[in-house]
Amino acid sequence: METEKASLPRKLQQVLGNLEPYNEKKFPYNFLLFIENRQSALFDGFVKMFSLPEPLQSETINNLKAFVEGERNHEGSLRYRIMDGLHGLKKELDSLKGKVQSLNKKVRAMEKDPAKDKNYQDDIANLRREKEALQALIKHINDRDTFNFFTDEGLIPNYAFPQAGVILRSVIYRKKEKVQEGESSYDTWVYEYERSAVNAIAELAPENQFYAGGRKVKVDQICV
Repeated sequence: METEKASLPRKLQQVLGNLEPYNEKKFPYNFLLFIENRQSALFDGFVKMFSLPEPLQSETINNLKAFVEGERNHEGSLRYRIMDGLHGLKKELDSLKGKVQSLNKKVRAMEKDPAKDKNYQDDIANLRREKEALQALIKHINDRDTFNFFTDEGLIPNYAFPQAGVILRSVIYRKKEKVQEGESSYDTWVYEYERSAVNAIAELAPENQFYAGGRKVKVDQICV
């Protein structure tokens, strides 16, 4: 039972950590190897399941075959979409971590600078708040359920199915009334909003505002 649990990590943090180095015994590589070794049986079973009451059209069958059995680097193949999505998420995570490191350097430089102007407290508070927001996003990504990745990539039905959606991660701050030593001055919450690509290009643009979950959300920056 423990082996079965370990074969599919519940959280994305472990999945992203498995990307390097390659290990065919770890997810996602064990999953992709399973598909590659059973391509014909999986494909035939799927086509048979959806061939009643009427058979699938030949174009649909050819597209499904290319999806399952396509070249590893072919954009339309199952393997490519899984690996491209995971590597894209890993790149986003690394970018967020890099921004946190950059903010840490700025905070340390300001703290060491003997010439502190009248805006020092506000400026350093803003830097720390931004760092806490990025750390909240990092934690949110690491804690995401692995199956949600497949939903986000459109590999299982989602809000924008069959088109993969665009995800906006929003961080909400609230200043604490009482702060213990070593604690953050703010409580933070991360919310996700998903839109189809067609709607996202307008709704999720910088400086735009939209309404979701009973909140008015303003997009003030995009992390890439």
